[in-house]
Amino acid sequence: PTPDPTFYDDNVTITITWTDVTNGGSDGILGATIVVSDNNGTIPSNEYDIRPLAGGVYEIEIDTSRFATTGLWNITIEMSSSDIGIQDKIRWRNLDIRERRTILSIEAIGKVAYGDAIGFVLYFDDLYTATIIGNSTGDVTLEILTPGTWVFTSTWNAVDERYDVMITSYPSYPIGSPFAVTFRMSYSNIAPFYGSDDLVASFELRERLSLLSLEVAPNPTPYLDDAVFLVQFLDVDADTGINADDIWVYFGMTQLALGTEYTYTLLGGGYYELTVNSTFLGGIGVNPITVHAYWTSGAPYHNNASAAVNIRVTTRATIVDVTVPPSQTPFQNDIIFTFEYSDLTSGSPITSI
Repeated sequence: PTPDPTFYDDNVTITITWTDVTNGGSDGILGATIVVSDNNGTIPSNEYDIRPLAGGVYEIEIDTSRFATTGLWNITIEMSSSDIGIQDKIRWRNLDIRERRTILSIEAIGKVAYGDAIGFVLYFDDLYTATIIGNSTGDVTLEILTPGTWVFTSTWNAVDERYDVMITSYPSYPIGSPFAVTFRMSYSNIAPFYGSDDLVASFELRERLSLLSLEVAPNPTPYLDDAVFLVQFLDVDADTGINADDIWVYFGMTQLALGTEYTYTLLGGGYYELTVNSTFLGGIGVNPITVHAYWTSGAPYHNNASAAVNIRVTTRATIVDVTVPPSQTPFQNDIIFTFEYSDLTSGSPITSI
């Protein structure tokens, strides 16, 4: 019978039965001499094994790694016997030698920040032997079959026996929806003739993580004065500052009015200096406020962020200054003098006491 298709580097067995049919007999012919040839000529006898079985049955086992390529190979089997009267016989068999099957697998990845490179870890193995197929010789090639412009690198990690794939440019996809990318890994057309394998992986883009941090806290602020402090709006994924589209300040549930109740100045690098008029807070003591940084411009889809800030509002420092001291006053007469009660910081007189 014709042997089944065989993967390159596996052994294939050809079974031949030789019988003497003289005068209607069916005796097996034993002790046959067998010579095996292929498309290129005689195969050296040390490259195959012959196992004589009972009844003139012979098994010829050939290691397919001796063949130069995959595909159909015509095998010629010449059989002869030292017995007088036994004619030599020739039989032909076709060997269908195929590429070795492979499997491409992947480690699952989490959501990827919009605009960041996408990293995948791939494994390329012999499907039947689980042999890891490395790329120390540069014979492994990775393609992305998904339409669009893809810029990527594929690096063979010999220590971890895997392929580290980094996609640095890819089609524009919206955030929040899974998208598929099809990989194809293939091997050069050389021994051991590994076949290619395709893999469909998925990834999902997310908003970029943001943080609003209090960098310089406000000093205790006298009532009526402005509290001044510094915050930074930060892209956590890239560790760089963000220029916000809006900065809002809330005292409790009340949004303060920009321009009259608070102001802010962009200093660069995502840093903002804020001033809050203490008059619009809750009076003397600790007044908690919340600062919100908003991004509304779409790509690269930064998260909004907020920070809690405590503003300690204090009483205003004052001073009493005697402007006209009392003159010498006889006993039992009134002592008369003049003083000024004023705001120590602003110098303004205080008229209500």
